[in-house]
Amino acid sequence: PEGYPGYISEASSMAQLAGDLRLPSRDIVIERKSNRTYESAVMVKKIMDNLGFKDAVLVTSSYHMLRSKLTFEHAGVVVYPASTAPIEKYITSPVQRLLLFQTALHEYLGLAYYKWKGWI
Repeated sequence: PEGYPGYISEASSMAQLAGDLRLPSRDIVIERKSNRTYESAVMVKKIMDNLGFKDAVLVTSSYHMLRSKLTFEHAGVVVYPASTAPIEKYITSPVQRLLLFQTALHEYLGLAYYKWKGWI
């Protein structure tokens, strides 16, 4: 978590990776204020409006993509989904499978909650 020595946010890590892949730093915009997908979608929409961007590539995990895509679209962002490689095929141990089940359950409950809140 933030505040710990050596902590690097997911956004900073992804920006570093984009730079490593030779994306010019002037083309990398980091949103650092959100703590959940809904907040991220709202903040990204504001940033895009301020910069005059019309659409965005949405990069997230395959299991998080549906909720992310629906949330960003509800916020008014035109997205082109780009899922990261699915990890399911690399998981072999029962403990890893249980953690994957927990992740899937989190996403399904998240979808229901976001629908209930009117965020998707």
